[in-house]
Amino acid sequence: MTAIIEWLHSIIGNYGWTVVVFTILVKLILLPLDIKQRRSMQKMQELQPQIEKINAKYKNDEQKKNEKTLELYRTNKCNPLSGCLPLLIQMPILFILFAALRAVAGNEAVRMLEAVRDGGAFQPEGWLWIRNIWQPDNFFQLGKIGTLLGALFNGSLFTNPDIWHEVAQSVVPTAQSLMGLGSKETQETIKALVENQTVIDGLATLTKSYSGMVNGYFILPVLAFVSQIFMTKMTSAANAAGGQAQQGQGMQKFMTYFFPIMTLWICASYNAAFAIYWVVSNVWSIAQYIIMDQLRKHKAKQPAGEGA
Repeated sequence: MTAIIEWLHSIIGNYGWTVVVFTILVKLILLPLDIKQRRSMQKMQELQPQIEKINAKYKNDEQKKNEKTLELYRTNKCNPLSGCLPLLIQMPILFILFAALRAVAGNEAVRMLEAVRDGGAFQPEGWLWIRNIWQPDNFFQLGKIGTLLGALFNGSLFTNPDIWHEVAQSVVPTAQSLMGLGSKETQETIKALVENQTVIDGLATLTKSYSGMVNGYFILPVLAFVSQIFMTKMTSAANAAGGQAQQGQGMQKFMTYFFPIMTLWICASYNAAFAIYWVVSNVWSIAQYIIMDQLRKHKAKQPAGEGA
């Protein structure tokens, strides 16, 4: 996946737009599976009257009720957990992409450190409002939120400018934050570079040139959080209408609260490139859901046999 991202970047020329294009390609590849899952959920909605009859008939026999409900699903080839699958299937892709972007970030870190060592000019690659796409889209370091809140409560946040310098999300990464990026070979290269005094001095000069600037404005984390809430709410509504099995409801309820919070934290603390993927992926999924739902409603309004 790293090779694909770097190949796309060689054509597009910006990692932000590269991630946007990559995300759309992934969603297009997964589109047939998404459509199949959506149709399965629609089928579950159609089975709702039969599910209600089963619930009423076996209301005093929980085991029998579950057996008959699952039998109905099997007969009609429906998966009671289909509503969770669109979320779960993203996890392997997220993990792979996470590793791939770390590898690309490692390569970019080496390029930056070598430019600093050689005395050349270096400007981090940005995207729209973000100054460095390999830093979080944030105006403060998430790890220093305690310091930020403490300064806010005691009033020093607005009277002591040094507080802002301490907690602000810098455009230029620290040497320590670069450790662990990329492959083992890349990590060794980074380690050797950051121990070079010329690099240390050059990195300090580069950091000073961006003094007073923040890398982002917390826009992508908020967009990711809000879009994730929309996704989970829409999925929950569809599952409820489809009479999702009890075990599926429990998992869906967990995801409704867990995913948005996890999304906000990751996108606020990891590089903006990953947050771009998350936001674009969510927006695509929401648009796809709305379009398919409208098509279903339009088809349902047509007289029987029309358009056949």
